[in-house]
Amino acid sequence: MRSIVIFLSLLFYSVQIVSQDLPLRTQEILQEYLDLLPNKAQIAIGIIHQDQQYTIGYEKSTDGLKKIDNAYAIYEIGSITKTMTAGLVQQFRIQQKIDLNHSIFEFLPDHHLYDRKKIEPIQFKHMLTHTSGISTAPITILSPILRALIFRPKNPNKYVAYKHYHNYLKKYELEYEAGEKWEYNNGAYGLLGHILAHQQQSSWDSLMHQQIFEPLQMNHSYATGTYVQKNHQLIAYTQSGKKAKYWDMNLINAAGSVKSCSHDMLRWLQAHLDASDESWLGAMKEEYHVPTAIKNSYSGSGWMHLYKDNAHYIWHGGATGGYRSFSAFDPVHETAIVILINMNSNHQGMKNQQKKSLIRIYGFELLESLADKSDTVQGLEVQR
Repeated sequence: MRSIVIFLSLLFYSVQIVSQDLPLRTQEILQEYLDLLPNKAQIAIGIIHQDQQYTIGYEKSTDGLKKIDNAYAIYEIGSITKTMTAGLVQQFRIQQKIDLNHSIFEFLPDHHLYDRKKIEPIQFKHMLTHTSGISTAPITILSPILRALIFRPKNPNKYVAYKHYHNYLKKYELEYEAGEKWEYNNGAYGLLGHILAHQQQSSWDSLMHQQIFEPLQMNHSYATGTYVQKNHQLIAYTQSGKKAKYWDMNLINAAGSVKSCSHDMLRWLQAHLDASDESWLGAMKEEYHVPTAIKNSYSGSGWMHLYKDNAHYIWHGGATGGYRSFSAFDPVHETAIVILINMNSNHQGMKNQQKKSLIRIYGFELLESLADKSDTVQGLEVQR
């Protein structure tokens, strides 16, 4: 019956949604989500299903949906960057340069200036899982935040640098004892990236290209926007609908500055699905039993772990001034999804009536639907 309904829809609608060899439920969810996109949205979707990779691209205008080839269009992935910074940590762990239970104290530049008793309880695992006790907004970053408010209002973390966290760690107490609670922390991830770069006598963006992008052949991924050619920069929109600029920052880059495309993000997800347990990518799939603020979700190595109806999804989202992203994979069914949109997360049409993120809602629904192998129709292009 469902196939008949889909066939009949071909008679009345003109926009094609390419979803070859995907479950019909996946096709239906895609149709529903695309209909809700705000005007001027460009969406790039990547899917891994039954050992096949699919890329789907659409642009929304006042004339409706238009199919586009945007598998290599460059988007900011925002906080999904944290999973890649965590990848550096796991590489160094495998190489025995660090241990997740090691204190960060002696790895900090100028650590002799800090109170050992205060800093020593903070371990690398705490930095990975947002449980370090480091303030998410210490008073020492007030000045660079105010400076950005005046000169770069679309990029609030533009001027936050290591020196501001250095002064915080030197002069102020931690918010709570390491490991005591979970609190999402961009600053701690920025500091983590700085620590890794300092240990290697390099920069975080150099490590990202050398250790992550090049080995995985993510040839269209960039640590910061300075590496992206202008003709490859996708127009994005702020909450108010104005054109957005890249969030290239300083210390906070390691928490959210990567630019990538659906093609390369599928490489990142596929590498996790294919990884052996003893590899650094295998370690990326570990869950550290740290509850987050999201129901049934726990912190792992950069990734979050959601348990729902006997399913296990490993995921992360991202948001910058003009972009929204979602990525997730199911290690049991070996499926994955990435969604990239050129819209601020608070732009009209990006949330439902309950103010819940549509990209996250439909991202999980799509991933869940990919586990259903009973209603696949090969070669079908559904129109709506």
